[in-house]
Amino acid sequence: YYNAAKELKADIIVRITSDCPFVDPEIIENAVRKLIKEDYDFVGSTEPLPTTFPDGMDVSVFTFSALKDAYEKGLKPSDREHVTFYVTNKPEKYKIGKLDHTNDSSEYRLCIDYEDDFTFIQRIFSALNEDENPYKIKMSRIIKIVDDHNLKEINSSHSFGEGWATSFKKDQEKEVLSLELAKHLDHSKTDKHWNKQIKFIPGGAQTFSKMPNAHVSGAAPKLLSRGKGARVWDFDDNEYTDFVLGLGPIILGHCYQEVDQAYADCAANQFTTPSLGHPLEAELAEKLTEIIPCAEMIRFGKNGSDATAGAVRLARGLTNKNIIGCCGYHGWQDWFIGQTPRNRGIPQCIGEMTIPFQYNDIESVKNLFEQNKNNVAALVMEPIGAEFPENNFLEKVKKLCHENGALLIFDEVCTGFRYDLGGAQKALGVTPDIACFGKAVANGYPLSIIAGKKEYMEQFADVFFSFTYGGELPAIAAALKTIEIIERENVIKDIISKGDRFIEGFNNAASELEINYMRAYGHGSWPKYEIDAVAGYTTNEILTLFQQELVRKGMLTRTTPFICFTHSYSDIESLVYSCKEAMLIVDKALNEKDLHKYIDGEIIETIIRDENIKH
Repeated sequence: YYNAAKELKADIIVRITSDCPFVDPEIIENAVRKLIKEDYDFVGSTEPLPTTFPDGMDVSVFTFSALKDAYEKGLKPSDREHVTFYVTNKPEKYKIGKLDHTNDSSEYRLCIDYEDDFTFIQRIFSALNEDENPYKIKMSRIIKIVDDHNLKEINSSHSFGEGWATSFKKDQEKEVLSLELAKHLDHSKTDKHWNKQIKFIPGGAQTFSKMPNAHVSGAAPKLLSRGKGARVWDFDDNEYTDFVLGLGPIILGHCYQEVDQAYADCAANQFTTPSLGHPLEAELAEKLTEIIPCAEMIRFGKNGSDATAGAVRLARGLTNKNIIGCCGYHGWQDWFIGQTPRNRGIPQCIGEMTIPFQYNDIESVKNLFEQNKNNVAALVMEPIGAEFPENNFLEKVKKLCHENGALLIFDEVCTGFRYDLGGAQKALGVTPDIACFGKAVANGYPLSIIAGKKEYMEQFADVFFSFTYGGELPAIAAALKTIEIIERENVIKDIISKGDRFIEGFNNAASELEINYMRAYGHGSWPKYEIDAVAGYTTNEILTLFQQELVRKGMLTRTTPFICFTHSYSDIESLVYSCKEAMLIVDKALNEKDLHKYIDGEIIETIIRDENIKH
């Protein structure tokens, strides 16, 4: 309701439901008039109870601001199912209006929930005259038909508002944490597709972090069929709330209509990949220079790895030096992966030219420069990750770089457009020489950015950074639209708020259960959680059971749950609640000293990002 009303820019919403087929248009009109004339937040015919209207003459009219409050703060199952319960249950906060029917007709049941209701409605339809339009018929006429044909007894066994009572029961059930393993999901159709996938694709996926061993093979789906908003589905039609979001690029939501339309319009009416340049490139570049502090000129790539590799090559070309210091994860290219455990196929000499340093440890930075005098081209770092900068760490790193003739490169592939529209550099007040952006730039369409000072970026005329799809236009059009929406809808503030709520909720759950080996941390734009090795079990073993329970409860996430604009606060609440139940299962298994008895899937394997996420 909220997203539809927001998209249509509605200030007043009329809610009628498909299980009430005889709603009287006059009742709708009266409700709208009452709301407007008397400045109510909500006006209803049957809600809040009691009512003098029949069950099935349900009309509610409410303001967008009231709906927004219900969307953000109404987190109980009854709040979600009945849309406005959060509002109508708070008469001290909202001005609630009620329609009254002169003659109490609440004993009549005109809705469809059961088979006998359907029989009842059929009998009414058959009693109508040929010239009567059932969708314009008055309530008094319906009641007269019921009385004249003695129909009331057909469905009289049901009580008024049974659906409401059911949702209240769900509220109570949610308060009781389950110690039972979550239900095993059927993945038979999905696995059938997977068998073909691995026949032709090494590992079955294009990205390590999307392979089954990165999740819980046997519990999590190996493939997905489609996505919309914050939801994804596998080929067995199991539905998941998605906190992986394509590993971070989806900042608005899957298949976000405005962005998809911008992409499609460009592809249909301009170009996909033009034979020469196009002014749309400059339009996006100009916009980026307005919002990113270090940006005076721009080059485009397709992956974050393109951008970081290009920035490193530029730094080496500008300084005529070889050594690169790194802090964080910076993509799959040789210059970075060569110094990690996954360096197969990369000459040793390349790996030796990249040296890690520690975040918030300025001595490790000083040592790097001291041990590689006059040969450090640049330091590449995520400006913020698992830790917040302390004691002016970023400022000190920048000063050391410039004192030693090196460039400071911020890898903002993850932080860009999530921490701040201008990147973490804008929020933290430290401007690098060059910055790399990707992931959320175009809401899932492939585009990355190198941004930097003009005096450096101009050297790309000689430093080779050139490939066929660098100027692919539809992705650029999608980025322009994504930026427009982020600015218009205050998306980043929304995401940070939800992320903060997750961190707080996760830690509160762990505290309530007296679990000290799990914690959430980080910034709301990119929250994280971690699990310690305890009771003789490794982190990955314990994480496997934890993740198994989450995915079977419909939560598709990793230890870095990404949040998008389309996620509701209820989605965050559901994730926290699922985490709490998963904590109970894990703690039970550890206390029994038999963790593997509870694990149905395969143990999660560490991926390179996980190995490098702690600076």
